[in-house]
Amino acid sequence: MAQALDLLTANDRRGEYPPSLYAAETALPTAMPALEGSARADVAIIGAGFTGLSAALHLAER
Repeated sequence: MAQALDLLTANDRRGEYPPSLYAAETALPTAMPALEGSARADVAIIGAGFTGLSAALHLAER
């Protein structure tokens, strides 16, 4: 079966991100030390996408 042309990524080089102002201006994140011992939390939000930010905002407003 033939694959459809993906116009979003057709001109991209495989394994490379396209150039962007954000990537050019943002510093690489610094390495954080690993958690030692144990931690307890009622909620853990992993990531900072729209869903994670929305969840954190709603929980902070409670």
